[in-house]
Amino acid sequence: MLELDKILELHKQVLPNIKWTYNKKYIRRSIPRSNWYFLKLHVPKYIEIFVGAFSYYKEGKALWLNTIAIDKLYQGKGYGSEILKFVENKAREVGCKKIKTWSDKADFFKKSGYLQGEKYRMWWLFEKEIK
Repeated sequence: MLELDKILELHKQVLPNIKWTYNKKYIRRSIPRSNWYFLKLHVPKYIEIFVGAFSYYKEGKALWLNTIAIDKLYQGKGYGSEILKFVENKAREVGCKKIKTWSDKADFFKKSGYLQGEKYRMWWLFEKEIK
């Protein structure tokens, strides 16, 4: 269950001021609802480095990016942008017209072409039309 431990650690890194209600049980329950992916760097013949994780799920004609978390050591190196490209391609594959997510990372999502919508607590809704 190393991945579950790492997801919890990443969530705490990304949002350190939140009282965390996430736990392994929550993540296990969300796995059937969401498609989870784990980013790992492979150094041939040596080691595997856990870089981050993301999850998404389909709801109607929208694909919701449920989680995106990159370890602080690997932020700013393009992994988040690659995740968005992957999710956008998945949205096209399954016939979704939009990608939606809640985030406090406005600069990242705006830079990637997402429109900022309503605010809920500390998060903004971001949406992108898929063509």
